Amino acid sequence: MTALLSNIALQWKLNLRDKEILTVYYIVPLVFYLFMSGIFKTIMPGMDQTIIPTMCVFGATMGAMLGSPAPLIAVFATDIKKSYLVGGVPLYSALIVNFVSAFIHIFIMSCIIVFTAPIFFNATLPTNLTFWIGLILFIFASLSISSIFGLYVKDSSKASMFGQCIFLPTVMLSGIMIPSSMLPSIFTTFAKILPGTWGFELMTLNELTMQPILFLVVISIAGLIICFGKTLKSN
Repeated sequence: MTALLSNIALQWKLNLRDKEILTVYYIVPLVFYLFMSGIFKTIMPGMDQTIIPTMCVFGATMGAMLGSPAPLIAVFATDIKKSYLVGGVPLYSALIVNFVSAFIHIFIMSCIIVFTAPIFFNATLPTNLTFWIGLILFIFASLSISSIFGLYVKDSSKASMFGQCIFLPTVMLSGIMIPSSMLPSIFTTFAKILPGTWGFELMTLNELTMQPILFLVVISIAGLIICFGKTLKSN
């Protein structure tokens, strides 16, 4: 356990030193948040109620889909994988280390948004437990999906392409930019397969409801089963 925690701390620091990963974990989401929040408040009345969930979904999806697969590809698509096998280190440890490190980064980025938005944009600070449960489950589900890309795709550019296939529909269809009521029914139906849709809904509710929780939990479990199955087969 001590070795695992040390590896998580090391991976967290390595991510901070990687300019590409740092960009999608922190820089782009926070710059977008600072630039767009004021615009949204101006053109969309009542946005102060949803700025925080909106920006958390945007930033967490970007970090998970476009950032977290890269360290996994660096292990499983290179000779580093052989080093794990020769040293008798289970490959699932690389998955766990990257997952936890990415979760911490994305959660920190989200907390920056949560606690600065009331100061900068007079946004409503979430005071209920539902928001935090929704945020945690959403990040967990997003990382479960992105970890699949990191394990099964051998090239970072292709992994990024797959990540964009989740990220862009989430931005456009999950309700964070355009209200779901303004979208055609076919788009809202498609949006229901996106973690961002359910994460945003859960973070904006005043009390827990089972449907979004169940979806996010099922996605998380299914993704992790696929990921751990891949690492066990590779041993």
